[in-house]
Amino acid sequence: MGDTPTPAAPQALFAFRPVVLFTAVFFPWPSWPAASSRRSSTWASAAPPAEPVSIPYKDTSLPGYLVSPPDATRPLPTLIVNNGSDDPVSSAWTPLGAPAVARGFRALSFDGPGQQSMLFAHGVPFRPDWENVVTPVVDVLLPRPDVDPRRIVLAGISQAGYWVPRALAFEHRIAAAVADPE
Repeated sequence: MGDTPTPAAPQALFAFRPVVLFTAVFFPWPSWPAASSRRSSTWASAAPPAEPVSIPYKDTSLPGYLVSPPDATRPLPTLIVNNGSDDPVSSAWTPLGAPAVARGFRALSFDGPGQQSMLFAHGVPFRPDWENVVTPVVDVLLPRPDVDPRRIVLAGISQAGYWVPRALAFEHRIAAAVADPE
């Protein structure tokens, strides 16, 4: 993604207040909806702001957030940020999303099946064939005029570090990938 962050990097790295975003993991079940609501409002008020994205998936949709560099208007490379099994949509922001945005990428984070809101609010469990999760994410990105369709990157950490290679075996519209199973 490059070695030199843009001048906006420090602002982008710390604007998301990770302490607030990570709270949903530690709240007991009755508090999860409130924590989820706070996390969503934090994404929306961040700098740069995150655009909520709804990803059609089976008979429901996966929630996501697309973050772009400030004042970006042209098609840019886009990183699909895939978090691990039990983490909120924000967990991979600091190691993957923020550095990508600081280097001129758009970054899309989302909750997949079995992750946070999809599990707790919708009862949608994990699935081993992660290409069936990544393909709808790519489908949402491709028609966007602000995404360069030839430069879509998939990155996964923790459990997603195992899912990414499987998704790549079937989803051929991804230009590059990073798989870090830690």
